[in-house]
Amino acid sequence: MRKTTDKKDFYAALAVTALTVLFMLLLAGVMLTETGWNETGVFGRGTLLFCVGVCLAVAVGVAAALVQRWNEIRGGEEDEAKHY
Repeated sequence: MRKTTDKKDFYAALAVTALTVLFMLLLAGVMLTETGWNETGVFGRGTLLFCVGVCLAVAVGVAAALVQRWNEIRGGEEDEAKHY
């Protein structure tokens, strides 16, 4: 199969992934450190932990998508949409 994906395309995906993961981790960290954990009740803590969990899930999901894309490129499939 002919290679049509440049390395710069993967580097762009890597940069976007790194920025997204960094932003989500910073957001989760700020939520945990700046919210006054002792001042919130049980509902507030649960909501806070849910929001932090969502941020961490986004970070993990974006990183997993990058790994999947990297495996597709290494396997020779540059454009998965060609199958459909």
